[in-house]
Amino acid sequence: MAEEVVIRDRPVKKTLFDQLVRGIQLIAETAFFMGCGAARIAWDGVARFINAAQDRAPLRLPFSLPAWTPPGKVKIPLLPIDDYNRMGAAEILKSLGTLSAPQLRVLKEFEENNKKRKTVLAAIDQRLSQSG
Repeated sequence: MAEEVVIRDRPVKKTLFDQLVRGIQLIAETAFFMGCGAARIAWDGVARFINAAQDRAPLRLPFSLPAWTPPGKVKIPLLPIDDYNRMGAAEILKSLGTLSAPQLRVLKEFEENNKKRKTVLAAIDQRLSQSG
């Protein structure tokens, strides 16, 4: 009697089992080499695209882009009054009496460049003239 292999509680002839295993091996090898072939084809396509792009003239856009220049120093003022941006003019005027001349100058510059409130600027100027 021929040698048998048991698969799922069923005896299968060894020669048939060997043929089945060989078939699975062939399918796996074919799938592997096809996968490698597909990867090779894709890689060749990418290489051709890169080489063609290098040979071509620079891309011309139908519009012009402004030249980008990196920003210089960015000045972020540290204001001597907390929540200055949220305060109304009346609240700011009450707080000016506690500030030194350099702090008043920082506030004046900030106010001139942002909200430009005349009452606040006038009060700052008055405090600066008093401090000498």
